[in-house]
Amino acid sequence: MSVAKGKINKFINYVDNTPTLKKLKVDVYLDINKTGWFGTSPFYQRFLYLFESMRKHYINENQMKGAGDVIQLSTQEMKDFCQYFVDEYHEIKNTLQKVLISEF
Repeated sequence: MSVAKGKINKFINYVDNTPTLKKLKVDVYLDINKTGWFGTSPFYQRFLYLFESMRKHYINENQMKGAGDVIQLSTQEMKDFCQYFVDEYHEIKNTLQKVLISEF
């Protein structure tokens, strides 16, 4: 695993272990499930708000020890972070649709 990939995984895990961010991720998934991939922008752009929220949470939580990790992420690493969630959505979308249908 490259250093960049390890850094991104650290922040992906942070999202999954922070209830507020995990809920935001699920909300984005539900929105995509409901509205689809509208527009002509790259798919990863739907997750930019999740990235910015993760970044703010991480900086606030780690002001004295390691906030520089998230501050120093490159544009490509930000895109890779967002693309991870695009790929994850594609992996779970069928399960998500079954859960949503069973709730009604």
